[in-house]
Parts: sequence; C-alpha cells; structure tokens
Amino acid sequence: MTKLFDAWRKKAEKGPIILFVDEIDTIGRRNGNGHNESWFTSVINAWLAFLDGAVPRDGIVVVAATNHPDRVDPALRRPGRLDRHVELPMPDVAALTSIVRAHLGADAVLTDDELAEAARACRGRSPAEIGLLAREARRIARWCGRRVCASDLTDVVAMGRADEVPETMRRIAVHEAGHAVAGVLLDADTLTCVDLDAGRTSYTRLSIDTPTALDKRVVMMLSARAAEQVLLGEVSTGCARDLEDATLLVSDMRATWGMGDAGLVSIATAATIHDPRHQAYVRRTLDAAYARAVELMTGGRNAVERVADALLRQRYLDADEVRALVAGPMAGPPRVRRTAPMMGGAIKRVVGGRATGPDV
Repeated sequence: MTKLFDAWRKKAEKGPIILFVDEIDTIGRRNGNGHNESWFTSVINAWLAFLDGAVPRDGIVVVAATNHPDRVDPALRRPGRLDRHVELPMPDVAALTSIVRAHLGADAVLTDDELAEAARACRGRSPAEIGLLAREARRIARWCGRRVCASDLTDVVAMGRADEVPETMRRIAVHEAGHAVAGVLLDADTLTCVDLDAGRTSYTRLSIDTPTALDKRVVMMLSARAAEQVLLGEVSTGCARDLEDATLLVSDMRATWGMGDAGLVSIATAATIHDPRHQAYVRRTLDAAYARAVELMTGGRNAVERVADALLRQRYLDADEVRALVAGPMAGPPRVRRTAPMMGGAIKRVVGGRATGPDV
C-alpha cells in the first residue's frame, strides 16, 4: 500500500489524476472486526494517512464507491477525506433506455417502441442485472440466426417469471398495493416505488419522527394485511414481517420513546417481554390501527385494485404512477405483442408483461 501511495503521488507530479476505489467498504471499519481488528486497523489507518496525513496528496482526486456506506469507517468520510457523498439511485426509464441500448450492442435492431418497452420491463434492476439479461437475449437471437432486438430482452425478462403462480402473484400485488395506497392516502413517509418482483414497497423516511407520523406508519404497515382481507377474503403468512415490525414500533413508542400510557420513562426491552400491561397496550394499539387500516382499504378498494392490476401488468411503479392510479382510473388494456420465434419454433406472446405460450 505504501508503495502504491508513493507511486500515485509521483504520477500526480506530472498532472492531476483521479484515483477510483471500488467497494471501499471492503477495507473494513475499526472496532468491529473481532480477532482481525489489528489487521483492519492498520489498513484503515494507512488510508487515513494517505487521504489526509502529514504527506500531502496534491493533484490526486479520490473517488470511492460502495453499496454499503454504513460499513465504511466514519473516519474515512470526515472532512478532508471522502467528504462529499452522492447517492446514485436505481436508473429511471430514460437512463434504462440508454443502458439497454448499450448492453444489446451496436448491431442490435432497435425500434423506439420496443426499446421503450424493454426499458420499462427492466425497471428496478441494476445495469449489471440488465447486462446479464442482455447476454441471454443475444444468445437467443444467435440461436434463431438473426440480430438481437429489444423485444428479445423483454421476452427474457418475462421468461424469468414462467414458474409464477398467478394466485400468488395476485396476492403479492394486492399486498404491496395496500402498503402503497395507504402511504399515499395517509401522507405517511415519502413513497419511492413499488416493485412486484422484489415484493417490496419502498419509502424515504425522516431521521426524526413524531407520534403522529409513527401512528400513520403503523397503519401503513398493517394496511397490506387489511388489503388482503378486504380484497381476497383472508390474510396470508406473507403479512408476518409487517406484523412484527408494527409490534416492535408500537412497543418502542411506549417503552423507549415515552409516547404511550407508561409516561415519560424509558424501559429496557427485556423488561417488557413478560409485562402484561405492556402487552395489553401493544395489542390494543395494534387492534385500533388495524381497524383503521381495514376502513382505509375498504374505502380505497378501487384504488388498491387499480394499483394491483398495474403492478401485475408493469411489475414496477414509481411514486408518481402510484399517485396517479390512486387519484383516478388507470389507462386502457395492455396491447398484445407478437415477438420473434424462440427456441423450438415456439411463439411467445407477452400479455400485460406476462409471458404466455409454450415453455422454453
């Protein structure tokens, strides 16, 4: 490392350079590495000295990347070191169009409509994941003896869902639609997206919450269960994590944050496990929140159905699309698209984003 640092400084004497460090979280962080602590400490201290030590690094701009910023040692992120932090979200449709075009290659047959459809089919995926899908699309095109086209990529995405059980996917769509619609109607947190393939509704939350915001969040957590009950007639085990999260949140509100009938006191979590008064309070609070969630899903049933149907068709909805669906009726029925022959001479059709026809 010392030799590398010296070499970079010598190179910077001829002109400014950019040093890119990928996966910087793998350097580790101090005070959390067990019996390897002494090794990690030496490595991190060396980087700290290089970034902001006695020997200057004039002419060297250091850029680092990570998917886990919480694992980066805080000292590396302080002023004078890696002090400017930029979060790169998953690409939107406009960016995905360029990513799909790049991964399919210069020899691909691309039309604007098919390219836009492929970009939408890839929403929620990283560029690396799209690269893997594009390689499979090119393989299919080679097997067919023709140039790859954007519809090949759309078909590959759909083929990955060939084993899906329609009833299960409908339940997941209703579940996530319940979360999303409740978040919009309650104005709780800030909706980011709903991803059917990942089974996730994402929100951006403030670092500090009030009792009003927390009460809304509990209702939103339970609204997916309420949506299943109202629209499908019964709930499923897929609601278990939501109930666990809601229970822990209500418990913290009463025992840790002084927001319940226990008054202004912070009680150790272990002390609440066998406390009947605490358990009764949490149960009453959850029952009341669930009743509100059922009422919310009953009144907003049409909105939940619109969002669930759109999820089954598009697989991924951003916040603006969800709000538009909650506010009014969705667009017309999806068109049926006939694509190029696949392996075995079978013809695949994509109806509403779901592949039909012979399995490949």
